[in-house]
Amino acid sequence: MHETQGVPMGLTMILFTMIAAWVVAAMAMLWGVLRVARRHHAIAQADIDISRPSKTSHLSAAS
Repeated sequence: MHETQGVPMGLTMILFTMIAAWVVAAMAMLWGVLRVARRHHAIAQADIDISRPSKTSHLSAAS
């Protein structure tokens, strides 16, 4: 019989737990980066649209 009283977790379970924790941390960081990038992209896009002159402004000035 195998004595497992001294070993609380097997090597496979330890490796699985470490990999799962790494994946969860990586997903959380990716989610945060995408959230910030999406928010800043919307703000930058709004600033560009406001400051950009009309494409037809040269036509009305020539008349």
